[in-house]
Amino acid sequence: MLCLAIYFVSWLISVFIAKWEKMFFSSSYTVGNLLMLILILSYFFQLVTSNSILNFKNNMLFWVCLGMLLYYLGTFPYFGLRNTFATNFQDVFNTYTYIAYFLNALMYLMFTISFIWGKPNIESSSS
Repeated sequence: MLCLAIYFVSWLISVFIAKWEKMFFSSSYTVGNLLMLILILSYFFQLVTSNSILNFKNNMLFWVCLGMLLYYLGTFPYFGLRNTFATNFQDVFNTYTYIAYFLNALMYLMFTISFIWGKPNIESSSS
């Protein structure tokens, strides 16, 4: 709840500063990205210090968090500096856009892996 409140305040500040101009709200996205990375890294720390690390292959949340970590960590500079890249460095912006697409596909691949490998083994019992 605290992370949601922090993000909402940063979004409100971005909205009132930008006054609904046609631009990407980099500051609120950066705050949200940092909060998401903190939560994901705290999950990984919790996983590493527990005994459930032994069965990480079947842990759906592990694969989802791994995909999100790769995407959000990889696109952090792109979305944080998106307005600057789009206006001043068009070549970097275009290249990083394709990298962001690739990282997005990689994130959803990790989500797919979580549904394939993390599928719980439920044996159907005949009643």
